[in-house]
Amino acid sequence: MAVPSSPGPDPLAPAPAPAKKGGIPVWAIALIVVGVLMVCGIGAMATTAIFGTRKYITKSKEAEGRSSVAQMARDVATCAMKEELGTGVLARGVGGAKPRGLPLTTAPVPKSLSEVSGKKYQSAPRDWTGPGWDCIGFSQVSPQYFQYEWERKSTTDGVARARA
Repeated sequence: MAVPSSPGPDPLAPAPAPAKKGGIPVWAIALIVVGVLMVCGIGAMATTAIFGTRKYITKSKEAEGRSSVAQMARDVATCAMKEELGTGVLARGVGGAKPRGLPLTTAPVPKSLSEVSGKKYQSAPRDWTGPGWDCIGFSQVSPQYFQYEWERKSTTDGVARARA
């Protein structure tokens, strides 16, 4: 028995349109991927910026303490030389003390460490007075993050401090 043959597709007829598939279009997926990558990139940059800013602030605060202690040490050395020569503030009898060698111990400025704990302290000129400070001539006119003091241990030994 012979099977009737069916005519094949007409080569001149237009091709049928592809069947529409359900789901998310490719452009939407690409947009979502780019958005997620942007959010991750911005988060990484923000984290780096926060870390860098904190590091910068810490270094700048440390620089205040280091430079001020170095200046105080230079001022102490100058004061000691003037006192040895008899031309210093203390050698002239101001304050009633006449030390030999390094200047007398100073009161810390500010008086309490809690005054600079986590904040700046604005000292007044009267804070930097007394036999030791008068001789050293050191003071801070701008707000400070540290408590400064000079401690004389002997006529040839002493310590300049900046506490935070």
